Amino acid sequence: MISFIVPALSDEPYLEKTLKSIVREIENFGRDGFEILVMLKGELPSYLKRLEEKHDYLKVYLTEGNRSQARNEGAKLAKNHILTFVDADTEIGENFIQKTLEDFKKFAWVNYSARPLEQNKRRLYYYSKLMNFFQWLFSNANFYRPYGFCMSVRKDICEKIKLGDEIFLSKLAGYGEDSEFGKRYGKFCRRNRLRGKYESGVRVYTSMREWYNHGFWETARRIVLNVLFVPLFKKPLIENWRKI
Repeated sequence: MISFIVPALSDEPYLEKTLKSIVREIENFGRDGFEILVMLKGELPSYLKRLEEKHDYLKVYLTEGNRSQARNEGAKLAKNHILTFVDADTEIGENFIQKTLEDFKKFAWVNYSARPLEQNKRRLYYYSKLMNFFQWLFSNANFYRPYGFCMSVRKDICEKIKLGDEIFLSKLAGYGEDSEFGKRYGKFCRRNRLRGKYESGVRVYTSMREWYNHGFWETARRIVLNVLFVPLFKKPLIENWRKI
């Protein structure tokens, strides 16, 4: 089944909704074999304590590490073959589990169709449409790779592509650690004739506040640097907009 890994700061405003969206999907599908691992930095919020007490498949682990280290710790603890890394400001949509399990019968990783959480800001909708188009195009060309805010991958492949003891490089946390990981993962898949999928049948809703706060061109510049050059040079190239 699936292990959901969610690195988070305790004061993340979207975290409760993120976790409830995952819980909803597990409860609708059937809870056996699933787990949610919340890798939390900071004090335990009261709502998160209640969720942990109510759902035995949701576990909170306190961490002092950054995003990469939190993800690495979660991957070590995960019991399942499929790892789904979900950012703390991303909600998963309906039929996420069913579609993901179906996809992994044929594919080695899955990315998902995105929509902005900030639905009142209309222009963000068009940004997400543009992002989805390129994901679809590159995935069908077998060029793209797993990325960022919500991706599902195989644990056994993660173990094979580690650099030292790290799946995600701690020195790149917030600077494109997911793109660097994705490049290694995608290279392994292409070399072994494994394909990934852009899943258009499931939507995930992710915060696009960086697009809104920093503008289209500045955010696009950052994405290009993260996707193309951070994986190449394996060092931070731009400002870190995140705290974890």
